[in-house]
Amino acid sequence: MFVLSAIVFLSTFDCLSSFSQTTPSTAENSIEQLLAKPLLKPSVFSNRLDFTWFELWHHEGRRARHGASMMGPDYAHWHGMYEVSRNFYHEFVPELEELIEDGKHSKKAEDVAAAKKLEQKLDEILASENHKWFQRK
Repeated sequence: MFVLSAIVFLSTFDCLSSFSQTTPSTAENSIEQLLAKPLLKPSVFSNRLDFTWFELWHHEGRRARHGASMMGPDYAHWHGMYEVSRNFYHEFVPELEELIEDGKHSKKAEDVAAAKKLEQKLDEILASENHKWFQRK
């Protein structure tokens, strides 16, 4: 029984670890660092989006990873992945959408172009298989 529990734990932890190591870094590199950067204030943590990302990756994401590694389902789920999901869809995405709208109405051509690129990437991410449930598709 112990061996079976250990196998289930390790496979679950591997899944959560690979999710948390690939998805956020991909989102960070493609959204905040590359596409949203021209629309943001240049100082780090001078944008609300910077704090939201920090909360998602370093605070809630870390709790999920540590909860899984310590076999703490409450921390892996409710204090971890649930909060990552809630804040991704109800804080991070709306902040990106607000940034896109502001950029589209800018008088600077480069801000309008950056907003369109960001909107295209966000639409692409949300249309992916992992996010179809959110779009009710």
